[in-house]
Amino acid sequence: MLLLVGCLDFDEEDPLTYQPTYPSTKTPVTYTIAEFEKSLSESYNGYDAYSSPVAVKVVMNLDVYWASILATIAEKGKYVALDLSDCTMNGTEFDLVYAAGKDKIRSLILPNAARSIWILVSHYSVLEKLEGKNIDSIGEQAFAGCYNLRTVSFPQVTSIGEQAFASCSYLETVSFPQATSIGEQAFDGCYNLTTVSFPKVESISDYVFNSCNLRTVSFPQVTSIGEQAFANCSYLTTVSFPKVESIGKSAFDGCNNLTTVSFPQATSIGEKAFNSCNNLRTVSFPKVENIGKSAFDGCYNLRTVSFPEATTIGEKAFYQCSALATANFSKLISISEQAFANTGSTSLEIKLGTAAPPTVGTGIFYYDGYYGSDYNTNGKSVTVTVPYADATAWEAAGYNATWQASFKSGSSIDLKEIGTY
Repeated sequence: MLLLVGCLDFDEEDPLTYQPTYPSTKTPVTYTIAEFEKSLSESYNGYDAYSSPVAVKVVMNLDVYWASILATIAEKGKYVALDLSDCTMNGTEFDLVYAAGKDKIRSLILPNAARSIWILVSHYSVLEKLEGKNIDSIGEQAFAGCYNLRTVSFPQVTSIGEQAFASCSYLETVSFPQATSIGEQAFDGCYNLTTVSFPKVESISDYVFNSCNLRTVSFPQVTSIGEQAFANCSYLTTVSFPKVESIGKSAFDGCNNLTTVSFPQATSIGEKAFNSCNNLRTVSFPKVENIGKSAFDGCYNLRTVSFPEATTIGEKAFYQCSALATANFSKLISISEQAFANTGSTSLEIKLGTAAPPTVGTGIFYYDGYYGSDYNTNGKSVTVTVPYADATAWEAAGYNATWQASFKSGSSIDLKEIGTY
């Protein structure tokens, strides 16, 4: 019997990284437990048993022999790259069980007969590569805690359960071309995940990619983004969501390298959605109507914002945007308290286009000394441009006393003289 062993590319800088490059000749096929046992007995793992798993294909009924296969692996003590693709089984749900031997499987190809995995497989602690040609659903917590898992291939999966891949800290790239739904926290804590592609997903649930090191994302069909969906993705630099209508609470909170955002269809921005996105410089949301509380709080480098359809600005929406110089709003109805507090290094120009002055909360331009003595403690030089020729027109339209100011000629209002309020 000819026995062949998987050859592997070894990365000296990261001993856990390997890519099986199986021989061009056929991987040994075993049809009985005795043949499988003989293959493992006679195979040689090489100088590094962990990085050189024995490549072997099994063709058996898994309902009868799966436990025996695991027991044989445990007995022989060999790391394996196991191919179950042609195995038979009753039903379509594959039960991986927690028997001994599971901690020797480095690579696993699931049976083609399987359509779903609903059992927690985190106990497969050394598993790096997993494939399932016909799997169409991945259950809740299915791979949670598989910290060595690096590569997964599920071309037919349509649904991914909650926390399915949570804390798979070595997972690097995922592509689910047929997936239409992703459960909450599905990839939460996948610190090495850099690239994801979901061409058919329409909504992103809460915490799905929280604390991932994403560089590139592609979601051309998504219409809504959940709470903290991309929070703390500190390597994310550019995001574009052509169909998103709503951005959830803290969706991009802590994405401190984010420089460019594009949401041409978004109508609402949730609380803290872009909080502490320190490298944003210019944002434009052509259809957003509501800006949530602290939506851009702490965006220190944000200089220009444009919201032509916005009617409401939430509390502290642009708080601590210390570089903010220009803000354009055409339809504002209300501005909540401290919306522009601690903004503008020297001056801030707000352009309005409403038929009447918006109602305002207290201290919308309040300065609390947060940035030290370099800033004028008596208030900023704030210019509000309105579509009226003189103060009388604004007062007649219901000018709010909170905006107390000296009107200049034309349509500008200089708020500098009023001091802090």
